[in-house]
Amino acid sequence: MPTITIIPHPNKAIIKRLVPQIVAWLENRQVTVKLLTDDAAKLGLENLGCDKKNLFQDSDLAMVLGGDGTMLRAARFMQENTLPVFGVNLGRLGFMMYFNEDDMYDSLIKVLAGDFSIEKRAILQVDIEFQDGNLLRRVALNEALISGEEFNRLIELDVRVNNNYFSHFALDGIIVASPTGSTAYSFSAGGPLVSPRAQVLILTPICSHSLFNKTIVLSANDKIAVSPTAKEDLDELRISLDGIIVGQSIKQVEISISSHEFKFIELNKSSFFANIRQKLQKLDDFKKE
Repeated sequence: MPTITIIPHPNKAIIKRLVPQIVAWLENRQVTVKLLTDDAAKLGLENLGCDKKNLFQDSDLAMVLGGDGTMLRAARFMQENTLPVFGVNLGRLGFMMYFNEDDMYDSLIKVLAGDFSIEKRAILQVDIEFQDGNLLRRVALNEALISGEEFNRLIELDVRVNNNYFSHFALDGIIVASPTGSTAYSFSAGGPLVSPRAQVLILTPICSHSLFNKTIVLSANDKIAVSPTAKEDLDELRISLDGIIVGQSIKQVEISISSHEFKFIELNKSSFFANIRQKLQKLDDFKKE
């Protein structure tokens, strides 16, 4: 009997209607469903609730309902778990969502029959050393952002690549993105669009007060280390992963490509750049309304 873990958007009104319908549809096909305890309580499905520690245990796939933010929520919960992910777009753009509400059930029938392929994407491994000596390792699907507490003054950062000094920056912050994250904050900051199937790291300075302010693309074998230069930045420096602050008072951050991969379920091989064109055109249409 297959098991599916559902990760919904926590606040969208449509979720209260849609998730119980999906659960009933799946259970009619002998599929076991799990939800995070808090999500299950909000939806009146307390019997399906599960804590974070066991949320993906014995599951065959994760089903994500929402937009890219919900996919990042799922990635935070999953960390190094390598379950395949079935993403249903209920948002505006959904760069990482391959399905929508209209084709969801037909697509699920194929997925439950094993008739699907997997797109593997690189994720970031982020090793954080704090000023007090504590260490923390996390993974990120999109990007790591190293910045000051406020964007009201420059911070000074040293960047090393493979333990070799690369450059000193005075800027608002540094983004290190995965190929998947190239369509997110890095893109808004002037970084390139990169095929999600690539195995690279993308380092983008934010508002660098320097002659050198261009994005750098590094190989999957490279390791980037970022540390504060000025004493006044020691306590203020913080790191955010996929938009969530995970620590402050940073001594050093090392970022590399993880040995784990994020697995997206797809039914038809689609062109990344055709998809991007459609999504960005859709965004332009929203702006005109």
